[in-house]
Amino acid sequence: MNIEPLLWIIQLFADGAAAVFALVAAVFWYRSAKVPLPEQIRVGSAPVDGYVHTYSKDLEDLGKALKDQAEDSRSAAKAAAASAFLLFASLGVRVYDDFLERNTPAQSQAAPGNVLRWAGGGRPFSPD
Repeated sequence: MNIEPLLWIIQLFADGAAAVFALVAAVFWYRSAKVPLPEQIRVGSAPVDGYVHTYSKDLEDLGKALKDQAEDSRSAAKAAAASAFLLFASLGVRVYDDFLERNTPAQSQAAPGNVLRWAGGGRPFSPD
């Protein structure tokens, strides 16, 4: 059974999805870096029932901005993790494909050692 077309599809999907997730991570990290923060924080207080209660619209705005920033950073980290996982999957397909190529008697004589090739086209590529 020739599984090379399946390996090529898995590798192509993993590489493409990894690129998309990396872009998503970059967008979320950029957004988290651009969260607007208040320049000044005013705090007011008023005595009620013998206790001093404080209130600040600026502190509420700061809290909301920090929450938004944390959510964007969390999304970016998830996208980066997905991208890394998919890149490892693609690398695993390449290693497995190379293992199959080197351990198939008919192909092992045709392919010289230490030749990298793209699973989709099968064209040899030498790093030299």
